[in-house]
Amino acid sequence: MPNISLAEAVKLKSLLSKRIHELEEEMDRVAFIEIEKGSKVPKQVRTLTDVELDLEEVGVCQDSCRISLVC
Repeated sequence: MPNISLAEAVKLKSLLSKRIHELEEEMDRVAFIEIEKGSKVPKQVRTLTDVELDLEEVGVCQDSCRISLVC
């Protein structure tokens, strides 16, 4: 397992946390839609499943990135 400095670890944690927050916001956007009665359901570019898979991937990365720190 590679060693990284504390500064690099803090930056990595920040980036992963930001990405998780972005994906959680996207989940809220794609989970529900409002349409008027009788109108067609719009085609979603990304499904909730797509976002959940990305979120799981980031979470797995975050779990596997428990790296030994060089101080």
